Amino acid sequence: MRELSMSKKSPKRYDAEFRESPLPWLVVGRNAIPVLGVYGLGWSTGVTLLEVWFDGISSLGLMIAFSTWTVLRRDPDPWTPPAGLPRVPPILLGPLFASMPLLILGIPSWFALGAFHAEAFGEGFWRSVLGDREVLLWLAVAFGSNLIEHARRGWHRMSDSELRARFRWEYQAHLARIVALLLVLFVLPLGGIALLACALASIELHPRQAFRFLGLEDGGRAGGGADSG
Repeated sequence: MRELSMSKKSPKRYDAEFRESPLPWLVVGRNAIPVLGVYGLGWSTGVTLLEVWFDGISSLGLMIAFSTWTVLRRDPDPWTPPAGLPRVPPILLGPLFASMPLLILGIPSWFALGAFHAEAFGEGFWRSVLGDREVLLWLAVAFGSNLIEHARRGWHRMSDSELRARFRWEYQAHLARIVALLLVLFVLPLGGIALLACALASIELHPRQAFRFLGLEDGGRAGGGADSG
């Protein structure tokens, strides 16, 4: 009887987040874009890698922007310049504090982009992408999905410790995306993008289980999956 009751509860536990919030659907849909591109739209390896890369770097940039905005809301004037130097207006601190971490924390992404340019982006690649409205539309969809997800994640409601922990595991998920892209570039066939998309969506939806499996259990203490906050 105990086993039967547990089996009845399992489906509810795993699909409850999809019934309670639209964010998990956004996560799944966003990670399915490269799968649709490869199997339905005939995307090349270069275009597929670019879409997944753009998805990751835009998510990282938005995460930094929202967390910076949260910090500045709690302390509108967090930086006091040394004596003799002019004070930076608070309205300029946001872009300043957000751009520097993006440049530094994005180093793995910039490295991966360089590898893509050398190995997968042929001559005239950027001209072709910028002239393809269909590809640009899907890039915009990925960015819009990330924007909605981060806007509804509730960064401003997190305590300082929750903010740090959430930022940590989000960044670890970003690094996992870079590793997946390099696997597609150097090891796996392009057809394996479906499995990688499922893996990336699972990490975003169930960070605690994913990082516990990877030995990074504390990375998920800030909250649950995509619908937390």
